[in-house]
Amino acid sequence: MFDSFLEEFSQKIGLAEDAARTLMQTYDTVKEHPLYTELSQMLSNTADFKQLEERCMAAAQTLGIHHYTFMMTLLCGNVRLMKARYLESGVKEKIFWDTAVDFRCKIEECKRVYGVWGIFAFEWYRFLFEAKIFKLGRLEFERREDGNIGIHIPSCGPLDYEEVLDSYRRAYAFFGGFEGEPMPLLCHSYLLFPAYQENVFAETSNIHRFVKDFQIIRVDESKVFRDAWRVYGTFYNGDVSVLPQNTSLQRAFTAYIKKGGAFGVGLGLLLIDGKTVRTDRHDLIEKYAKPYR
Repeated sequence: MFDSFLEEFSQKIGLAEDAARTLMQTYDTVKEHPLYTELSQMLSNTADFKQLEERCMAAAQTLGIHHYTFMMTLLCGNVRLMKARYLESGVKEKIFWDTAVDFRCKIEECKRVYGVWGIFAFEWYRFLFEAKIFKLGRLEFERREDGNIGIHIPSCGPLDYEEVLDSYRRAYAFFGGFEGEPMPLLCHSYLLFPAYQENVFAETSNIHRFVKDFQIIRVDESKVFRDAWRVYGTFYNGDVSVLPQNTSLQRAFTAYIKKGGAFGVGLGLLLIDGKTVRTDRHDLIEKYAKPYR
């Protein structure tokens, strides 16, 4: 018999019917198995997620279940724990459920990239089970260990600029912005790699508009296109001919690759005063950027 909370969870995050069925059937199969019980206890005891992932891989092999499907089942099957931690921290239940949509995004990414319903970005969920990630409108935010606020971009739709700006405003209020004093927000993403902004993202695109608000304070180049799966739904092994060409972004990236373009990520900083992005406070931008240069 399926778990009623897990059914509610699947409905609230908008999980695809087939994905929800896979999740609940797998949960029904493993929920009373000692391996699942042990791993759930480790999750409750805030075990190291790298170690937990290794144990999941071994358990999935023993159970004869795809490891990504088993990881999805373990995480989703313990969402009650995650919810309790969010509510205990004083967060409203709506913000918890909005944040939980991250599961749907990651499950859909796994299906696109690996062809199975599951979760492959397992270690990312440490932050959610520690109640450190908050989805406020279109974007997710976290209070980083250095005290600054980090931005994460879930794959839940286009980066409509008005929705993005609304998220910044919500973050300002949520994290205690005071009387219009500019608050720094940081984002580390392939979207902020300057060469992509100059050569790939169309000037009329949502991504181009999103990036324009940031002062790029550090650039990390790579010989490998590690973020190709985000663009193509598959990994890039050096053979351009196998990359799908279904979207304008895919075609633009393919043209860029053929020209020998570099790969990488950028760290960007912006200031929000509660209403607007402040690009005029160069003194504050330099102040907050200095530790990262």
